[in-house]
Amino acid sequence: MKRIASGVVENTVLHTVNGYTISSNTVKTTTPEPEQPTPTQPTPPQPPIPTQEPPVPASVLPNTGESQSLLALVGGGLLLGLAYGLSKLKMEDN
Repeated sequence: MKRIASGVVENTVLHTVNGYTISSNTVKTTTPEPEQPTPTQPTPPQPPIPTQEPPVPASVLPNTGESQSLLALVGGGLLLGLAYGLSKLKMEDN
């Protein structure tokens, strides 16, 4: 049930069946006055507090691939030299 007004309300139900009227108990309901909202005073905005951030060190690129690329170059040179030597040996046999 929705209360639309404040105060005391008396409620009696009359029910009629086949010409006979039956009344119920009288119910009194009290609805209090709604509380008036108190206006709140807005608080002044606080200035943001600056935070001290630690300085970020300069980015240094990681040393990736230097030893592998040098190793691959040396390995390729050895394979090329081996192939040249084997081809030279095969030509001398013929």
